[in-house]
Amino acid sequence: MHEAIAAEWSPAALDGQKVLVVFAHPDDSDFYLGGTIARLTQAGAEVFYLCATRGDKGDASGALSGEQISAVRASEQIAAAEILGVHHVQFIGLPDGQVTYNRELIDSIVQAIRKIRPNIVIALDTNILDPAWGVNHADHRAVGLATIDAVYPYARNKNELPDLPAHEVQTLLIVNYREPNCFIDITGAPFESKKAALSAHTSQWGDCQHVIRKAEAMGMRETFIRVVW
Repeated sequence: MHEAIAAEWSPAALDGQKVLVVFAHPDDSDFYLGGTIARLTQAGAEVFYLCATRGDKGDASGALSGEQISAVRASEQIAAAEILGVHHVQFIGLPDGQVTYNRELIDSIVQAIRKIRPNIVIALDTNILDPAWGVNHADHRAVGLATIDAVYPYARNKNELPDLPAHEVQTLLIVNYREPNCFIDITGAPFESKKAALSAHTSQWGDCQHVIRKAEAMGMRETFIRVVW
C-alpha cells in the first residue's frame, strides 16, 4: 500500500452534527470505515447509512435465493450499524453487481442529502485498485463517484430537483489509500467495535475471521481525502 503523508483528524465535539455515509453493499461501511464511524458516534454525531444495494449476490453458503439473502443481509447491516452507534439505515434497493454511475443514482443520493441535511458526507474509494481485495468492486467505484457528484454540485444547486431545498455539505470524506490527506486513528475501542460490526455479517463472510484479519492488516488508520467548504 502506498504510504502517503496525511494529517490526523480527531473527531471531537460533534454533538448535533449529522453524517451521511453512502456505500454499495451491506458490510462496505463496516469494513472500510467502521472505526471511523465508531469514533464519530462516540463524539456525538448522528450517523445515517445509505446503502445502494441489499447485497443479493453475497451469500457465503450458496443456499439462499437472491430475495432471501437480501433480507438476511439487510438485517445484518442494521445489526452491525447498531454496534457502531448508527440507528438510521436506508437501502436504495439496486441490484447487487449492477450498480451504474448515472444521473438516477446521483439523484437518489441528492435526495438523501437534502432530506437528512448532513454536515459531513462520506464516500467510497473511486480508485480501481483496493489494497485489501486487489480490485475495487465496480459497484463501489460507481457509488463513490455518484456520491462525490451528489455533494458537489448537485445537492447545493437549487435548480436541481427543486422540490427539495438545496443543501451545502460542509465536509466530504472520500475513502482513499493511495494519496490521502487525512487519517483517523482507530486504535483500541474503535477497532474493537469495527471487529464486532464485521462479525455481524455472517451470511457474507461465514465465521468472519478472515475478513477481520484483512481489517487488521489494513492497520489502525482509516485514510481519506478530506474536502472542506
